[in-house]
Amino acid sequence: MRDYDLNEFRGVTRLFPLGGVVLFPHGVVPLHIFEPRYIQMINDALLSDRMLTIIQPKLPVILTTDGPALESVGCLGQIIQNERLPDGRFNLLLAGVTRVKLLEEMRTPGRLYREASCDVLEEFGLDTVSTPGMQELSERFLQLLDKTGLSSVEHVDLRRVFEELKNPSMMTDLVAQSLGLPPKVKQALLNEPSVPNRMEQILGIMRILMSKQNSGENSEDREFPPKFSRN
Repeated sequence: MRDYDLNEFRGVTRLFPLGGVVLFPHGVVPLHIFEPRYIQMINDALLSDRMLTIIQPKLPVILTTDGPALESVGCLGQIIQNERLPDGRFNLLLAGVTRVKLLEEMRTPGRLYREASCDVLEEFGLDTVSTPGMQELSERFLQLLDKTGLSSVEHVDLRRVFEELKNPSMMTDLVAQSLGLPPKVKQALLNEPSVPNRMEQILGIMRILMSKQNSGENSEDREFPPKFSRN
């Protein structure tokens, strides 16, 4: 897993409001950038810290003078791979770095995209996570992984990464990123800075998934579809 140095992070982040996509620390999302304001944002990011924040618009949508109102917690990410297309568009991979809590939006003359001051949302409770909880999370995740339609390469890579993890924070974020949960459920997990609470919430979801699988219910009847997402 990648480690990132936030010592030079200046507490101001570029904002990429993206409905339906929730990025977690330690996760990676592919992005196709085509709007002029976000092309400008990526160009600026590539010339400096390569960072921006994926953030969900609030639902129901509330319009403000800056655009749709945003959730208060997002994920600061760093561009780890980028391809500039001939017409100026970008394909890129964004890796999640840390949770951030937005404080106040700000405007910079000439910038088409939104920015905000923010605080890094520190996690807590790592030392109180139970070993049985980590073991159950690992076992249930790998069992669900075996039932998915991922290609063999994706399956092997995800399994190998997860089997090597010993950090419960990374484990919960990887599961939350990988399971195809509704965006509002993912946002609730992103909002949770307590690692033990986040683990218990994810375990509750996975118990429901496996219970419904074992009972033979149709996929359309499941509260949380046991699909995996590249988002």
